[in-house]
Amino acid sequence: MQKKNCLPGFLGVKAFTLIELLVVVLIIGILAAVALPQYKFAVAKTRLVQLVTAGQTIKQAEERYYLANGTYTTDWTELDVDFAGTWVSTSRTFYATSGWRAEWSSVGKWVALFDTRVDNLRLYFMLADSRISCFAIKENSQANELCQYITKTKSHGTDGMWYTYAFQTNSLL
Repeated sequence: MQKKNCLPGFLGVKAFTLIELLVVVLIIGILAAVALPQYKFAVAKTRLVQLVTAGQTIKQAEERYYLANGTYTTDWTELDVDFAGTWVSTSRTFYATSGWRAEWSSVGKWVALFDTRVDNLRLYFMLADSRISCFAIKENSQANELCQYITKTKSHGTDGMWYTYAFQTNSLL
């Protein structure tokens, strides 16, 4: 018996319908829309943990300098730490490397670290009394979420523009 004449590949082949393909694409789109912001937040948290680690290293170096000299320094080159990156020197002494920068107070009372990829987020390491705080500008919800994540606390104060999050203990992470 002879088969009917038909176009090859069109009859007798099982395939997905257009509706099924559209449903799959829609589901993938929804998952991507939910996952991408979470991924970006996870990356930002990782960067903040690196910033805290760098700040703790600088603070410990400042403490060693204080024990040796009786005062804190505002000059990066006087500390016994070395970070790979680019040096930037201004009147307030900045150190910049990939993704963060540090600023010393003019009287050697604190070191502030800034993540250059997250706007309006700062970590302050108070040298004399060992307090560590995270500051986030009120309007930046991502910066506030990051401060809450890293300090494990809610905001305990504001100076008008910034929310302040204090670490519960001075041991980080």
